[in-house]
Amino acid sequence: MAEAPSSSPLRQLNQFRSRAMAISYTNDISNAIYNTITAVSSSVVDTVAIVSSSVVDTVAAVSSSIMDRVVTNYVELSADISSSNVTISSSISDFTQTMESQSNMLETVVDLALSTTKSTNIQVYKEVPIGSIDGTNAIFELRNEPAMGSEHLYLNGILVEDGPYSDYTISGSVITFCEPLLAGMKLHCTYYYAATTIVRLFADKEQPYGAVDGTNISFALAHEPILGSEHVYLNGILQESSGEDYSMNANVISFTTAPESGSRLRCTYYYEV
Repeated sequence: MAEAPSSSPLRQLNQFRSRAMAISYTNDISNAIYNTITAVSSSVVDTVAIVSSSVVDTVAAVSSSIMDRVVTNYVELSADISSSNVTISSSISDFTQTMESQSNMLETVVDLALSTTKSTNIQVYKEVPIGSIDGTNAIFELRNEPAMGSEHLYLNGILVEDGPYSDYTISGSVITFCEPLLAGMKLHCTYYYAATTIVRLFADKEQPYGAVDGTNISFALAHEPILGSEHVYLNGILQESSGEDYSMNANVISFTTAPESGSRLRCTYYYEV
């Protein structure tokens, strides 16, 4: 059998060229793929960088906006708190000043009120001097020594004059008439006397406690009147003291004749506290 002829040089050359072209083509494709991948990678990196930068800028802008808002809110809140504190402080100051003003007014009112009831000179009304009115006695004594010239002495309701050549003289608490008083005469004295400071209150038209039934003669007041200050009214008529219409013992009024049933009894007086 005849041996197959070996490849000719031309054929080998063609095969070599084909292989070289294939390799070249493969290299071109590889380069193209590499360039494409490089371009894509570069684009992706640029895109990521742009996105990252945008994200960073956005986050920074949002953070800045949030911080600005926080600062603004803090400043506004601080201003509101400061304003509230000023308002509260002002209100407290106004309240304190009002209370101080009212306290001062109250002290003034109390002082004014007490000034009408506090005195070192105590007034006695319609006191009946101690002494017998029997046509022979001319000397009578008051329970306190009057302030000089303050006594008002009434004989049968008529104001009498003092002096050695008038109706009477007074020394201390002793009254001496120029002549004895006739039996049945009425003698009263109103005067001031010196005393320590006290508080005197006024009871106006008080209704004494007791049965007005035509038989009862004793009636009690809520307080003991200052001697001679009481004004007792029976059916609107002022009654005479010293046993003529009634007598006083502490806070008890004793009538000489029992008031008739249904009578109206009232008493106005000063008392000490």
